[in-house]
Amino acid sequence: MSTQTKGGASGGGSSGGASGGTSGGAAGGRSGGAGSKGANQQASTPSKPTDDLFVIDPNDPRDPRTQVSPLRVDPAIPSLPLAKCKTPDCTNNNYVQGGYTTHIQHHLPPTPLCFFIMTGTKTSAAGFRWNVFSSFPDGLPLRIRADAAFANTDWDALLEYASKLRNGAECRLLPDIGMGANNMVRVIEFNDGKRWAARVRMPHSLTRGGTTMLWDQAKEIFDNEVAFLNFMRQSSDIPVPAVYAHETTDAHGVHAPFILMECVEGNVGSDMFDNEAFFTFPDEQKATFFDSVAEVHNEDGTYIQGPIHRIGGPFDTATEFFQAWAKNIRFGHPKGLVDWPAKGGRSVEIPASVAAFQAAIDELSSKISVRDKGPFPIWHDDCGHNNLIMGEQYRVLGVIDWEMAYAAPWEIFGDYPHFIDTIPRPLSEPGYPDEQVRPLDEEGKLREAHQKQYIAAVIRAEAKRGLTLDNHTYLLSAALQDTKRQELATSMALFAYGRGGWYRNVTDELAKSLLEKSEVSDVKEDVTTASSSGTFPSTT
Repeated sequence: MSTQTKGGASGGGSSGGASGGTSGGAAGGRSGGAGSKGANQQASTPSKPTDDLFVIDPNDPRDPRTQVSPLRVDPAIPSLPLAKCKTPDCTNNNYVQGGYTTHIQHHLPPTPLCFFIMTGTKTSAAGFRWNVFSSFPDGLPLRIRADAAFANTDWDALLEYASKLRNGAECRLLPDIGMGANNMVRVIEFNDGKRWAARVRMPHSLTRGGTTMLWDQAKEIFDNEVAFLNFMRQSSDIPVPAVYAHETTDAHGVHAPFILMECVEGNVGSDMFDNEAFFTFPDEQKATFFDSVAEVHNEDGTYIQGPIHRIGGPFDTATEFFQAWAKNIRFGHPKGLVDWPAKGGRSVEIPASVAAFQAAIDELSSKISVRDKGPFPIWHDDCGHNNLIMGEQYRVLGVIDWEMAYAAPWEIFGDYPHFIDTIPRPLSEPGYPDEQVRPLDEEGKLREAHQKQYIAAVIRAEAKRGLTLDNHTYLLSAALQDTKRQELATSMALFAYGRGGWYRNVTDELAKSLLEKSEVSDVKEDVTTASSSGTFPSTT
């Protein structure tokens, strides 16, 4: 990573709650599920279940079926504490989740599962809600990696190292376990009440089964992220956790790369609500959430581009960035392209459309950006609710998982957070805009309404900071409302991820708008009204 004071910013992408990060969950088709898993295990000997950690409220009017989550039993995992179900005549053993021992509902044998309450308002004794990954199917690569990380990490050695860093202070591991796509997160609590988050790298899955730790890869990723986090704390107002130490060799006998960092006392959004639940939030709650995210998203754009993972650099101009992207980024799932022609119809065009995308971006590279010369804003590159640590009122307390962050052109920066992003219509509809296109479904309509609400929140955040086009290089609100360029940014991310689509439509639409000098925004007048009045347009 290359950083220069208010200068080069580049990063490397990864993941649990307390400040470790749970990666994954992205809406609108960008990336898959996210969350975390809990287990009641200490570093060596499991603690015995107790009955006073959690109490069901008999007056809670909610349907219990909406408050529970199945917990998998796997006796093959060493040292996991098991407890008998509290329901009379139930013989199941139950995997104790995050200190919970109070039973609410159970499966009858032979299904070896019982339910424990896992609600949005109930928490473990430690105060966390790491409950999305409460059950993994057998054979799932992530499950295999998680089991290996849990079993192979020497948690006692990790505690010993943490204790030395605080002059021998005694410490223990809390039962909560955060899980992301690449990292496992445990909370270390010292005898004075201080808490750290231990972010431990999980091993890599092997094609023919088993796992292996990619130490060199982990070193590059963790070194990049630690440097980036330190840089952000010094040069921005974005709330990021402090790093106390990190290790990418096995010098301390932990048997895994790790970062010891500040424990932000909150929960990542994916552990507080899922995408479906978010759509049902009251407007007032959405307003609080959008305002908080917009304040974090709004950056001053005063960074110089350093080298960017997979793309190269450093770059002095956005043109150089787009040229390098076109040269170095490959479609994320090339094997999947062979299946599209068999689907018939216009699907036969997809492989050729994908193949033409990079050349089209290279051809347009000098015209894409409205601000070709730097400095540039910082782009997180995985801005989902899975990487936002929140308080009880859905305000952002910290932003995590900066592995892939970098200083990006405004067009890349001007993209929506994953929980409200959409697949660009030119990308998903081959005849767009000339042929009859399908109407948006209810979720699509909600997402578009949420995007307008988010732009209104961004405008309010800019006004709060006194940012205008007269005194600032460019504005996030302007980038988000620049429809054709915003669709290109989303399409570039989806291309790298490997989603099939009619990519050439996206660049053709942008080229057409540039040629006609009609860069049109589809954000209606109600956004401007909303930003000035403090109200939101209706989501109905």
